Formats: sequence, C-alpha cells, structure tokens
Amino acid sequence: MEDIKLTERRADFYQRASSAPYNRDEDGLFILSVWTYATDAEIDLERCGSYSVIKAGEWRFRSKAEAEEALRNYGANGKRVYRFIISEIPEDSPSDGGIRYEWVYDAYGRLIDNSCASMHHYDREKFYGRPEDKIRFKPGDLVEWFDGCDTVTLGVVVGLPPTIDQCWERMKCVLTDRRFEKLSDKEDGYILDFTDDSYVVIDTPDYMASHEHVASHYVAFPSIPVSEKLRGMYAKVYRDYLAT
Repeated sequence: MEDIKLTERRADFYQRASSAPYNRDEDGLFILSVWTYATDAEIDLERCGSYSVIKAGEWRFRSKAEAEEALRNYGANGKRVYRFIISEIPEDSPSDGGIRYEWVYDAYGRLIDNSCASMHHYDREKFYGRPEDKIRFKPGDLVEWFDGCDTVTLGVVVGLPPTIDQCWERMKCVLTDRRFEKLSDKEDGYILDFTDDSYVVIDTPDYMASHEHVASHYVAFPSIPVSEKLRGMYAKVYRDYLAT
C-alpha cells in the first residue's frame, strides 16, 4: 500500500496532468496562423505520399478567445485552408524562447487537438501524460503529420504517447528510488517533457531509417482522400514492420 506522502504526490500529479494546458491569458499573447494547401495536394499525395502547405497569414491577440473568434470569422478568399493553429507565447519572453502551448483546428474551425506540456525554453514543464480519451490513434492507423514548417506526410502509427497512469508509474519509480535521494526535489529525476507527448510514425518497414517522433497535436487522420492503392501500400509497410 502506498504511504500517505506518496498518495498525496499521486493526487498532485493527477491534478497537474488534468490541468494542462494551463490558462495564462493574463501574461500571454496568442498567435493565430492560417495554413493553406500550396499545391495540388491530391496529385502530390498519390505520387510521393506528401504535399506542401504554406502559412497564409498570422495575427496576434490578447486572449485565446479573441484568436478563436478571428478563426471563426476568417475569410479564405478562395484558398483551401489546411489548418488553423493558435500558439501561445509569453508576452515578456525572449524572442527565441519558443511557444508554450498550441491548439490545432481543422479547416472548419473544429478543434483537433492541443499540446499537453509547455514547449517554451524558459518555461519548460514536465509532461504528465495524456488522458486516454485524448490518445486518438492506435498502432497501425494511417495518419498524416505536419512538420510545423511546410510539409504534410502520410505515415503509419507504431508508438503512442504515454497515458497519465503510465507517467505516474514512471514518477513513482523516481520518488521511491534510492538513487535520487540526494536530489533536493526527487521530481527532478522525472525527465519527461513535451517531446514525450508524441506519436511514433513510420513510412517504410525500416524503423531506424524512417521513424519520426511527431508532436501529438500535429498528427491527424488524412484530411484529403487516400486511394486504395496508397492505403494498401501503407498497410503492407505496417505488416512488414511487424514481421521484422
């Protein structure tokens, strides 16, 4: 049976996990970016399993609610929208600090997913796991993933982000391991961060040559139709991967 202190730690851990992303409207800026298809995506997807997107615009707001309102009122002017992304940054942070959280929306303004741990260099948080209902894929699923720059690529899921329960087991090992007794705070031995909130995706059976750890909120089911031929090819990739 867990002792009282460990039980309290567990309650605090689960509270932190369920609270992410934290609301920081009071000291944050929210950047709305609009991404559109840059090419004839269907043709490129069939030919090489990927296609290009471009950032068509970017605006800053004082709150996430204002950014979402602008998203809903966005006029595409004939362009095919791929994604809307809202990124939070600290108002007074160095410009190279990066972002805290991101929320990703489809072309109709529906939330797809959000990051679960701060990605900011000076505000770096622990990652406490994803609720099971926010792990949207299973091994073998055909997905597309955005590289955050200009390319969307098809792939097959072979690894999942850890759940809150799995992360707590990791934390419990740290808290009860005598190797970490000299740390002023044993939690310093728990090293999971935003990079662990990711799916592992492959596009060839050779795991070492093709696997990518992709931020969970950048992974989605294909947003444009995938031919049966292409689906069959990726199904074979997964079968061959399992056989290796």
